[in-house]
Amino acid sequence: MSKTPKEMVHEARARITEVHVDDVHKKLPDNPVIIDVREPGEYLAGHLPGAVNIPRGVLEFQITGYLQERDQAGQIFLYCRSGGRGALASDVMQQMGYQDVCNMSGGFEAWKKAGLPVTET
Repeated sequence: MSKTPKEMVHEARARITEVHVDDVHKKLPDNPVIIDVREPGEYLAGHLPGAVNIPRGVLEFQITGYLQERDQAGQIFLYCRSGGRGALASDVMQQMGYQDVCNMSGGFEAWKKAGLPVTET
């Protein structure tokens, strides 16, 4: 039986932890791991301060190397534009064994709407 992307996101959300943009913003001074799972063009147009771009399509292949280079994991925050890709990415990371993974609810759109700082490159 096939599933729609909407159904897949709904199921992923039942298995993951989602946090509010304010929770992520409060952690910025601690230099947390923040992964932007959007495409490179989206990232370049604006992203959270300190976020690294690892697109959803290559996350499984690149995340381990990035976290080893960083030499510090702790809590990991993921986000996309509105929350769907971030939910799927969080679910996959949990399946890979990462335990303290959170999806930022509402994604980058919610971050901007809250008037929080954006980095452009």
